[in-house]
Amino acid sequence: MDSLQEYLSKKFKRIQRRSYEGADTQDNSNSNSSSHDKIKRRDDYKCGYCLSERSSRTLRVDRIVDSRLVDKRGLTDLLQKLDNPGNNISACLPCYREKQRKGAEEFFYRHPKRLGNLLFNGRYVCDKVMQSLVSAVEDYSREKEAEEANEKKELFDVSEETI
Repeated sequence: MDSLQEYLSKKFKRIQRRSYEGADTQDNSNSNSSSHDKIKRRDDYKCGYCLSERSSRTLRVDRIVDSRLVDKRGLTDLLQKLDNPGNNISACLPCYREKQRKGAEEFFYRHPKRLGNLLFNGRYVCDKVMQSLVSAVEDYSREKEAEEANEKKELFDVSEETI
């Protein structure tokens, strides 16, 4: 009985580790296009951000945390994880283009529901990547709130010249 429990425990830990690290449960191939196909298949041909179902041709594989965010926020511990399947997710063209144009922080700040979708449905996303992303978005939202508060303050500040 103990050996069965040990076997199941090891099996569960390996499956848990795969989902934690974002490792692919299929065979490992170094080909970029086949790895992209595997990620799309892994995500059930759904956009990881808006959860819309798309064909394989209209999905892109997106880095959740990209080098721009790593450089801006000093997340040097994530440099090795950039090409990890745990940092890649399928994205529809509108989400992919908007995230590329605005950057991850602004994209998720403007679309908090998409961040929620990623948090709750991104079971293959590496935990370290997710923590770093949430932290970066929280920092960005504090910065934006401070900017907006300063703008409001400037609007209501009456200078002595106008009196």
